[in-house]
Amino acid sequence: MPYITTKREAHKQVTFEELLAGPVSESSFHDTTNSATWTYLVREPRAEFLSRFALQGTINALTFFNQRHASLFEKHRRALYQSFQIPKKSGGLRKIDAPREDLMLALRELKQIFERDCFALYHTNAYAYMPGRCTLDAVKRHQQNSSNWFCKLDFTNFFGKTTPEFVVRMLTDIFPFSEICKRPDGRRELTKALDLCFLAGTDAQNPQAKGLPQGTPISPLLTNLMMIPIDQC
Repeated sequence: MPYITTKREAHKQVTFEELLAGPVSESSFHDTTNSATWTYLVREPRAEFLSRFALQGTINALTFFNQRHASLFEKHRRALYQSFQIPKKSGGLRKIDAPREDLMLALRELKQIFERDCFALYHTNAYAYMPGRCTLDAVKRHQQNSSNWFCKLDFTNFFGKTTPEFVVRMLTDIFPFSEICKRPDGRRELTKALDLCFLAGTDAQNPQAKGLPQGTPISPLLTNLMMIPIDQC
């Protein structure tokens, strides 16, 4: 039973000043931030969703990606990053692993495959790393629910503790990655492509060495995707 996240049309309230300014067009009622989504669990994806998703084409895109960047898989992973530290607002230092140019371009390409071919969308209640959304928007969401409390938690080394195995396992419950993983060749190519997103591959013996790096264009997308089943609970 996969989770499906789709965009939904959001509406905004027209202000009194807008009414006084003159005729209000229909477009004034629409939220142009494009940040509204709807997430739900289904027993099986409906035909309309399956028809929008080119399963074989996406598997081919992942296969071509892996072949095109074969040289990156062969390099020592740490050699593909430039590491440095920046101050944290809460104190201390945060380690940043910034990919070098060849890896950066590859990860941007993979991110585009996920967004274009897999229409990868964040969960309805995700507000981190999303254009048009911020912490203030999350607080307003709680206010709309008449919440009396707002709790902010920070998981220690969240990115670093995220492993390739965990991401793949979560994606098997998220459409359309669930469809890709039903095919042995699809799961193989998806797993291989995702392996390039981590500081060390799936062959690394130390689990802590496998984590997602902070500083790549695809890490935030992957964390928001993998949290969809957890956010929906």
